[in-house]
Amino acid sequence: MPIKSILTLITGEEADLPTLQHAVQQAKNHQAQLQILHVKPDTRDMLPIIGDGMSGLAIEQMITSVLQSADERAKKAKATADKIIAEQSKGMQITFQLIQGSEANVWALAGRFADLIIFSRPGSNNAIMANGGVDAILFETGHPTLMIPPVKRDVTKQDITSQPVIAWNGSAQAARAVSWSLPFLQKSTMVTILNGTTNAEIGPARLSKWLAAHGIKTTVKNFDQGSRTIGSALLEEAGLVGGTMIVMGAYGHSRLRQFILGGATRELLQTASLPILLAH
Repeated sequence: MPIKSILTLITGEEADLPTLQHAVQQAKNHQAQLQILHVKPDTRDMLPIIGDGMSGLAIEQMITSVLQSADERAKKAKATADKIIAEQSKGMQITFQLIQGSEANVWALAGRFADLIIFSRPGSNNAIMANGGVDAILFETGHPTLMIPPVKRDVTKQDITSQPVIAWNGSAQAARAVSWSLPFLQKSTMVTILNGTTNAEIGPARLSKWLAAHGIKTTVKNFDQGSRTIGSALLEEAGLVGGTMIVMGAYGHSRLRQFILGGATRELLQTASLPILLAH
């Protein structure tokens, strides 16, 4: 499916700018409309959480603090969006929208009407991950998501689609991610398949043949996780082949299992240094 509508979620943090720069680059690549969205938290949604066991004064102080923080983030988000719109408005259709409500609910609904959702890797406090925002993006939109790490790069010098890396294990999630990433892969010079399965029936040979039918050149690199975590192994191997982005399935195991035991998706959501296209 061609990408003609891109939704970019911003949170009023420093990571917004590199995320929007990547979003602009992809909108140009695909001649797509770009919608920028910031959600200002609704304190009414927080009352059941912050009200349990707290005095009236403590609740009032907490709400005041939350409102001030939300106002500051909204102002920063608008300023960053306005900067991007002023710089890129010629020849592109870019809009900014600020909505008050639950981030997870608003993002899930808005994402259903976009071909691609772009968001920043959650910050060190992982607030977005904690309130269900990332899960809503991955599970409730029905569309591919592109996570951008908070790393400043000159996107005009190297597009993230130049040398994609596919994290392949033969799962349905990985297959869906590859299918959704076709518009990116078709713009690449070479695609590397990082193969982690020994099962020939779902191995990289069949994937390479399928991608070749779409005019995509591939090379295969088998890798062993060894003593490394799966997330760090993927990032290290992608770096060794000069990867510019990773394409992978999200949450091959249950979210509860990943939360308790850890897993590639949760680890990369916290540590990834490369853009990652995720699909569940």
